[in-house]
Amino acid sequence: MDFILGIALLFILIPFNLCVIKLTPKIAPEFGQAIIGIMFMGSLVFTIGWVFGVKSDITNQNAFIGGVAIALFTSMLFKIIYMLLNPIKN
Repeated sequence: MDFILGIALLFILIPFNLCVIKLTPKIAPEFGQAIIGIMFMGSLVFTIGWVFGVKSDITNQNAFIGGVAIALFTSMLFKIIYMLLNPIKN
């Protein structure tokens, strides 16, 4: 159950990343690299919030951390595949 609770972080990360990707064309070209930092910091904040938010419900910490790690990896893989299939047009 703790593993699934860790993977459930995807329900927060994927919509956040999609929102950031949709806002990318509205940012000035000289700040294009800032999108990477925004995605990284957003993922960091949501992950830390998720970990400390459900901390009291966790019984097996190793399974939970494994679920969070897989959620972060899957989120990163989703961003890469989404950006390759849907390139941003200027």
